[in-house]
Amino acid sequence: MANIHLTLIGKPGCHLCDDARDLVATVVQKVIDERPSPDITVEERSILDDAELHA
Repeated sequence: MANIHLTLIGKPGCHLCDDARDLVATVVQKVIDERPSPDITVEERSILDDAELHA
């Protein structure tokens, strides 16, 4: 299985970002449960910490 890297871009206190994080966690867990040894990483980045993302 190929390596999977997901990047969530959002900001603290955003309820839609929280919903997206929960949904991604659910999907990642399903993949882990169904496939042998998946290599999945999830990175979170805030638009408040990165001017380029904010723009």
